[in-house]
Amino acid sequence: MSSDAIAGEPGVALLTGLRPTGSLTLANVVGAVQPILRLQAASERPILLFVADLHALTDNEPQAVARQVRTTVRDLLALGIDTTQVQVFVQSALTHEVNELAGYLAREVRVSELLRQPSLKEKLRSGQQPENATAALMMYPVLMAADILIHRAAQVPVGQDQLAHLELARLIARRFNADYGAALVEPQPLRADALRILALRGGAKMSKSDPETALLLSDRDSEIERKISGCQTAAEGEMSLHLESHVKLIDALDPSATARVRLLVDAHLRGERVMVEFKRHFAQVAAQFVRGVGARRAALEDAAIDRVLRAGTAFARSSAARTLDDVRTALGFRAFA
Repeated sequence: MSSDAIAGEPGVALLTGLRPTGSLTLANVVGAVQPILRLQAASERPILLFVADLHALTDNEPQAVARQVRTTVRDLLALGIDTTQVQVFVQSALTHEVNELAGYLAREVRVSELLRQPSLKEKLRSGQQPENATAALMMYPVLMAADILIHRAAQVPVGQDQLAHLELARLIARRFNADYGAALVEPQPLRADALRILALRGGAKMSKSDPETALLLSDRDSEIERKISGCQTAAEGEMSLHLESHVKLIDALDPSATARVRLLVDAHLRGERVMVEFKRHFAQVAAQFVRGVGARRAALEDAAIDRVLRAGTAFARSSAARTLDDVRTALGFRAFA
């Protein structure tokens, strides 16, 4: 086993990734980034945050993904990611390491288990067919498992839609350890269900794949006002999932706005017609938040982004090398090195 890590013990406190497929939504901010902001100062072990450009290739062209990588990193830093506590890197910088581990892990998962994964089912329901869906789509959960397990992550933040993927990673780790010895850590979920934010209209979660029903960090004030003016709320005297989601988002973006929001919601539940005022307040909070992020993003120089990624990549490669060393030893491959 490697000398500077004990097999089976956590390596990093938390690992999470974001796909570079366009501007982050405010749902991404409160569901994926804010949990890291809360944990980064308190964690005794490093936190790893990667830009998941390889994952994005399952349904996006490589050139489009490459153009978005720097934008995503810039957004993360502007949102307050502290690079003294959080190591940021691009997933493809570890292509060889992750793909090697994914190859070993693929032996521990069944085709029937991959076919049951929600991500594949959702893509097939949304128009793709087995005849044109790529093998990369089916193997996506194995690649995700390798991303997580290669860093011995103690926790991984997940919403309900990603829980099945993490459970598969945990299952793979258990099977590998049972077969070859305790070389991998079974990560625990850091549940983020309460931070699930719905699209402004419709029943799906807010997603950058449908920008007209999402609030983006790249939106101008006028776009935010237009989108929110047409968002779903609830009939007077009633509460709905959409209204609950809007309130949750406002609270997360600006806790100081909570008192005003509660007054408006209480008036609404008494049957008063206050949703126009609620939407106006919602738009003000969202626009102010986006403007603040935009100002910080504009102040970041490309050289600073490069320094962050170089440091994060070096850390991630070292972390991956330790795990791969232990995995190869467990499999018996070190004898041939």
